[in-house]
Amino acid sequence: MTLRRALFLGCLSMFLYGMFRPAGPPGSLAPWDKELHFLAFAALTFTGRLAYPRVRWFFFWPLMLALAPFSEWLQDRLHRTRVFDTGDIIANLLGVFAGAVLLTAWWLLLRRVRRASARGSEE
Repeated sequence: MTLRRALFLGCLSMFLYGMFRPAGPPGSLAPWDKELHFLAFAALTFTGRLAYPRVRWFFFWPLMLALAPFSEWLQDRLHRTRVFDTGDIIANLLGVFAGAVLLTAWWLLLRRVRRASARGSEE
């Protein structure tokens, strides 16, 4: 297993734990609920795309965008102690977009490093 896939599986397992947990975040994390949603989806998007770069974009991106509201709906249906919140959906969607921005920055940085490395080996 590659490091990229291990990172993705770690993010996925934390995401699933948070989603299937009967209660919301523990007391000290409760005020940070929206931020946790944002970070979870940013990390899941970023690591998911790094782990599986050959998955077609027209499959990956709609899946991530659909998972944002679906996960909130599913939480509400699975646990009576969890409450459906459109603010969480917005945080999830913003996390997907942040993951896409991070991914683009990562790929641009890698491209720049590879070009500099190629130029350095030619000299």
